[in-house]
Amino acid sequence: MAKTKKYPSTEFTKRLKDLWLKSGMTQKQIAVEAGVSRWTVKAWLEGEIILGLPDLVCLCRLFNVSADYLLFGEEGENAVHTP
Repeated sequence: MAKTKKYPSTEFTKRLKDLWLKSGMTQKQIAVEAGVSRWTVKAWLEGEIILGLPDLVCLCRLFNVSADYLLFGEEGENAVHTP
């Protein structure tokens, strides 16, 4: 069986894992906040599934980071952090 290519990038996955670990939240807590299953959060953290735009926005708000940071590892000139 061929191994499927992981998406998104490993850099994105590393940033997401880092934010999760720093938050002190459990995967279940993130799942509740994002309105998804714990399995979905686990798959996000392992880079096995693609986040939809609503999920990306939710994670940015939850971790108080911009999409530029989460997706590309840098803050854009116009990055907006939502409370």
